[in-house]
Amino acid sequence: MLSRSALVGSILAALLALASCSSKPEAPTVAANESRRSPSDPSTIADPLDGTAWRSTYTCDDAKKRLEAAGMQKYVRKILGDCAGVQHGYIAFSDGLLRWGPSSQGVAYQIVNGHTFVETYERYSFRIQGDRASFVGHIVDALYPYSPEEMRDEEAVDVATNRFAYERVADR
Repeated sequence: MLSRSALVGSILAALLALASCSSKPEAPTVAANESRRSPSDPSTIADPLDGTAWRSTYTCDDAKKRLEAAGMQKYVRKILGDCAGVQHGYIAFSDGLLRWGPSSQGVAYQIVNGHTFVETYERYSFRIQGDRASFVGHIVDALYPYSPEEMRDEEAVDVATNRFAYERVADR
């Protein structure tokens, strides 16, 4: 006859043996998962914009027509003011920062795929053909912190200059 302590020990040993037979293998570590990133993972996509700068040329009348077509007449005077003649827009990409204008501070952007990037609450489709490019921006409603009635001037400028052709002016 087994003593009480021997019986408890045998039961514990049997339970441990059962548990080890039915246990699942350990999940791979994070480092192992990182080495198997998918090609669609944004961190593995080459940035075709990095180190480039672009300039668009447009007339004030063209920008005014775009604002009016978008139903943003109230921004025409505020954004364009006494604008006359030909204007230029600049956009530059460097080390994950996007700069609107030759001396503006940068805002972080991230490449989503070979023709799309996002920054703050805007998603841009772009197309590069040689030394020409186009950038078409769309506000991501779910991320936009303002109502259309209180749209910031910067977004109105984006609407006014959206889809203008850009020429490459610099590479790194």
